[in-house]
Amino acid sequence: MLDDIHNHWKRAEAVRIKCLGVPTLDMDNVCFLLEEKSGGKVIYHNINVLLLYWGRNYDLKNRPIIPLMLWKPQAPIYPKLVKNIADGLSFEETKGMRNRGLNSPTLMKLTRNGVYVVQRVKDAFEIEEVVRLDCTHAGRG
Repeated sequence: MLDDIHNHWKRAEAVRIKCLGVPTLDMDNVCFLLEEKSGGKVIYHNINVLLLYWGRNYDLKNRPIIPLMLWKPQAPIYPKLVKNIADGLSFEETKGMRNRGLNSPTLMKLTRNGVYVVQRVKDAFEIEEVVRLDCTHAGRG
């Protein structure tokens, strides 16, 4: 990746990098490592996009030579975004609850106009342990 950054700096002063997945949880660390390894400066970063400027004293002819890596570095350990098991339950109990939720009848369909359903869901949880809402028609928004 560092070689790609230096190759891009042949044509432009800044590189736009878009991070996907788990590293976006720790963008401060990603920015720090990119600044340290590339010699550039992060001038802008938002959720998962950052701009890396080549710096004041960058010399294209004397750029650092990055050796070809013949070994794969150890992957960083990041926390899981979604837990497989709910707190206080075993794997089998969680799987059973998930299957019951998928097989239960829907309480109501949510529509795009945003029907206020808190009271109906609250009443349904008093009767049943698992409640399902159909959000296929809600759209994005």
